[in-house]
Amino acid sequence: MLIFKRLRKIKLKINLLLLILIPLYFYLGHGIEIAVCLISILLHELSHILFCIKYELEIKELELFPFGSVARSDKSIWFKPNQEIIIAAAGPVVSLLISLFFFLIYSLVYQNYIISILIKANFIIGMFNLLPFLPLDGGRIIRAFLSKFIGFKPATRRLIMLTYISTILAVIIGVVIFIKYNYGLYIVLISIFLFLAARKESKMVAFIFMYDIIGKKAEVLKQKVMKTHLLVALKTVTAMEITKCFLPQKYHIIIVIDNNCNCMGKIHENDLVNGIVQYGIYITLEELLITKEK
Repeated sequence: MLIFKRLRKIKLKINLLLLILIPLYFYLGHGIEIAVCLISILLHELSHILFCIKYELEIKELELFPFGSVARSDKSIWFKPNQEIIIAAAGPVVSLLISLFFFLIYSLVYQNYIISILIKANFIIGMFNLLPFLPLDGGRIIRAFLSKFIGFKPATRRLIMLTYISTILAVIIGVVIFIKYNYGLYIVLISIFLFLAARKESKMVAFIFMYDIIGKKAEVLKQKVMKTHLLVALKTVTAMEITKCFLPQKYHIIIVIDNNCNCMGKIHENDLVNGIVQYGIYITLEELLITKEK
């Protein structure tokens, strides 16, 4: 019952590209296909939302795109890596299972045009969302995995760079195909959409990361025990540079050394956060040590 109450609170929004495609498809006589695709996208996203609810994340808005959707919260969304992998994987898994289910019905029981569309739509949605690009589910899965080893910000930047390069190449290929064979325009539109979505994701990185760091204190108090990640850094390193080495679900202790590799002192993650809030992200570790001693 609680799940239905939360689902009713979610505001449904349709992306501009999809708003353009819906009447276009109906005009071209593909109303059934677009209706099946929309239902498939909703089922795909519903699986994400159910796992969000399981992990106590309240979703405020659901925006539908041509090949998927994005759920938004009123707060910055940053899951624990294992949770993000499960949430991101839920959508493609459900889409592919639906495709397999109707494929078996089509093959063994009953053949129908709508069933064939359900098979194709869910297969395409599932496989497309497994591509290793942000903000697709495949990109989120890989980012969550990489963040365990290299940190959230570096993992995000690498996936975004991969998305930029791949979408630019796809646009070029799509344009060439369209000029030569008079089709492939959809490849160009989807690639542009992914490029813009990745750009939007990159702007959120710092905000999401800082939300996670600031919330770390409450997480430590809640869990009572948390693994540490020990770092050694030169005194000239800034707070912004050292946070690039931070790993999720770890409490960080930084050993500050001078140019002769002599230990000058240590800074705990809580000291770093307070320093960032008070002095900004460009304060050096040496300056943080001085302010700490005061």
